[in-house]
Amino acid sequence: MNLKIAFLGLLSFVATGVFAQDKIFQSNGNVIDAKIKMIKGDNIIYWHWEDRNGALYALSLQEVDKIHYQSGVEEVFHGSNNKAIPSGDVHTYRPSQYYSSPMITGKEVFSFAPIFFTENGAGIAFSYEKMLDKNGIVSFYLPVIATINTDSKDESKKNKPEDVMVYTGPGIKFYPTGSRGLLKYAVGPSLVFGVGQKTSGGDSYTVWNGQQSQTYTNPYTTGTKTVLGILVNNSLNINPSAHISLGLDFGFGFTYINNVGGVNKGVTGMVQGGFKIGYRY
Repeated sequence: MNLKIAFLGLLSFVATGVFAQDKIFQSNGNVIDAKIKMIKGDNIIYWHWEDRNGALYALSLQEVDKIHYQSGVEEVFHGSNNKAIPSGDVHTYRPSQYYSSPMITGKEVFSFAPIFFTENGAGIAFSYEKMLDKNGIVSFYLPVIATINTDSKDESKKNKPEDVMVYTGPGIKFYPTGSRGLLKYAVGPSLVFGVGQKTSGGDSYTVWNGQQSQTYTNPYTTGTKTVLGILVNNSLNINPSAHISLGLDFGFGFTYINNVGGVNKGVTGMVQGGFKIGYRY
């Protein structure tokens, strides 16, 4: 009987060690499931529980009400009222190099791209992104892009209209290592819809009139252009602070519909990319 009790006790101890987790209670009501490495200075250094082999994070004690350790010990800090770190064996200070990142809790990002391009030309873009899970692995992404066909600036095409196209492309982004952290990569598909105008013509041709060659130029004609296609987006995001987000986007794909002046031109290539500055909230 004693052996059975001892075995059950050992099993309970092992299960507690495997599944128990530290909990950080923030002053704003957020609770972080974590594995705490140490308290160093005025910061808690910890891993996210779901990514215990990943990057370490730093969180100011002034943002924390209390910590409940997996051992059952609880420490109270009272958020911004905290003036000193309580003493106790739970505080370990060891020489260590760790990755310090801002505490990124915002799940929505609004961005502006002052430099953006598509197969039509150069322009600007706005985008909205929202994380769909608590770990920041999957997000919904919605850009709105406006570009101008810059080849009309060529002197030889000085009479050509500047074709304007407006795009939107709702899609999904996947962050393989989560969206938290200083430098993060994401990839995912987007369904792209675009509408604007397309100018054709302006090409020259030569006709022999029996005595000499005569060169003519076809007039420019502009028609409504509508495209529908799919892109694979690649994003490299830099998060220098809890609210600022910088990024580089590049996407490539093809059209299902490429309608110009009522005629479907079929499958053509699509490309989008640019630099963006965002605010996370």
